[in-house]
Amino acid sequence: MRMDALPLLFSKAIRLESPWEIKRVVFSEQEGRVELFIDFPIGSFFSCPKCKELSGAYDTTERRWRHLSFFEYACYLVVKVPRIHCRQDGILKIEFPWARDDSDSTFLFASLCEVGQRTRHEVAIS
Repeated sequence: MRMDALPLLFSKAIRLESPWEIKRVVFSEQEGRVELFIDFPIGSFFSCPKCKELSGAYDTTERRWRHLSFFEYACYLVVKVPRIHCRQDGILKIEFPWARDDSDSTFLFASLCEVGQRTRHEVAIS
């Protein structure tokens, strides 16, 4: 597989949608992790979390989220997080598809944590 195919592969795996793009994939076998660096093109618009009007980015900061593991390697999303400047509601943080309570990723990761807790509890009792 060509190295430039990795961002596309991981984009499909985590169901990334426009305007989000994986700009870089860093794999560290020694540390047992994969980092996906996610950004958006300049000029992108995002939905206001209050009124749903599309607004441009006001500024950004970098945040990290733990995602489900890939092939036993811990996966982290390293994201350029925009705040928007909505004409009606002002400057606000946007909502992220991978961080919503009802997202597949959140549900699957919570399920994985729950199974891990049960397994540890069963081992402790044994």
